[in-house]
Amino acid sequence: MPPYYEIQYADGHIKRYVSNLDSASIGLIITPWDKAVDLYGNPRRLQLTKEGDVIFWQMGKEAVRLALASRAQEFLQFHNEAVYEYLRSLVSGDLQISKRSNTQSLVIEKLLDVIRDKEGNMIFHKTAATQELGYTRIFSDREMSRKKPRTKGLILNSVGVPSSLFAIGGMPPVSGFRDVLVTAAMSFMRSDIPRNSIFVKNPDLQIKLFQQAKEAIESYGLPKDIEKIVIAQIGISVGCEDPKQIAKDVLKFKKAGCSSVRIYTTNTDYRTVETARRIREVVGEDFTICVGPIVDLYQAKQLVYPNIGVNILLAGHGGGENCTSLAGGGTANSLELLYSMYLDPDFNNTAIGLEGGTGDEIGALLGMLDVISLNRRGIAGGIETGGLFVEHTNGKVAQPYHGSASAITIWKEAVFNPYVARSRFNNAGRLEDVEGKPNYTFKPASVNSVVEDFADRRMFVGRALADQDVQSIGGLRENISVNGHNHRIVTSDAAFIAAEHRNGK
Repeated sequence: MPPYYEIQYADGHIKRYVSNLDSASIGLIITPWDKAVDLYGNPRRLQLTKEGDVIFWQMGKEAVRLALASRAQEFLQFHNEAVYEYLRSLVSGDLQISKRSNTQSLVIEKLLDVIRDKEGNMIFHKTAATQELGYTRIFSDREMSRKKPRTKGLILNSVGVPSSLFAIGGMPPVSGFRDVLVTAAMSFMRSDIPRNSIFVKNPDLQIKLFQQAKEAIESYGLPKDIEKIVIAQIGISVGCEDPKQIAKDVLKFKKAGCSSVRIYTTNTDYRTVETARRIREVVGEDFTICVGPIVDLYQAKQLVYPNIGVNILLAGHGGGENCTSLAGGGTANSLELLYSMYLDPDFNNTAIGLEGGTGDEIGALLGMLDVISLNRRGIAGGIETGGLFVEHTNGKVAQPYHGSASAITIWKEAVFNPYVARSRFNNAGRLEDVEGKPNYTFKPASVNSVVEDFADRRMFVGRALADQDVQSIGGLRENISVNGHNHRIVTSDAAFIAAEHRNGK
């Protein structure tokens, strides 16, 4: 097994472990918070040796063999002539997938207690979790496969580049690894290199990680047109604090071969729109801009104006779940935002989707969106996240999963970048604007590669499509345009019964 290297920061108080000293991947980072003990010297979070060091675990040879077998299976599923022919027909325009139909759902409007004013504008009086919306199963008089939709049936051409319904979020412990970026891209899933943790205010390191992923993809010898589609799945995340400087950074990304950027922020002010406008000015039309999470329909409308033309809009809680807003009484209004954009023809040429809080119960949403961005559910302990783990006090092997704006991440950023430190601490030496939460992600014993998580997510969608008498997202959109939605409100009692199956799966 290859060795791991220890890189020390803050006089050794923060340690980062990577398998290659030249790697731009985030690696595994351990802080004093992770090694904290209680009043009696007992570890609070991670198990420690007598010397006070964390206990490391590594995937063994058999687990690695199984991971590689899963990766090979994933490759064979997505890299064959049938899929390539499908992708090429999407790019050429010979195959047109039906657009979203803007069909009203009376069930959603009842669930959200919608009242329309004299001009027909919707006024929402309730919020609801996406899990509260369900679909009814439909008998089919033809053979319905649950497996066929999992590849071509989930690939859409919403922004000019064929991409899977599923994407990978932009949190550091999610998409901060070269192998996660590469593996997702090889399955035509979008992902975005993070802008937090070791990447904070460091566009050169983001570019380096992009180039390392790009070089890995180029080493596979794919057909050049397919290789271009694969590389186009990888974007880079930016904020909106300084729109002018961010536009300059994005121009550097484009010159390095990147063709996609995500404005990844929960900021609710004008700078989100201004950043998107400035980015579009410098990169031109042939470049994908994603913004998420958005906060309301007015903001979304500004982002799709012709002078900006954002390509992807994500509703939802975001990777950090807008912790402070929700804790302060803000509503988790992702379903409201999704439905508002879905009904509005102004968004018909924009890909819309969700991030955060979707769960697996997404069958009723499939006809209304283009993308679902996964975070923890997409990378739960696969070898692509470095293959190195620590032992939690609960006896499970884990990796740090600290939120992008958690105290731990902010503190690390202050250490990694002195410029950032000035804006992270107040005069009393305390961290300010802490929003995210520190956490861990635990490796399931049955998961050896992230592709196994990908397959699990696709399985639920394949089942939901077959249940609704279709074999693809496009087919479901056609059904909705003709027959309307088959939505049902899921009551608390029904959700309780369903949970018995979901939690035991």
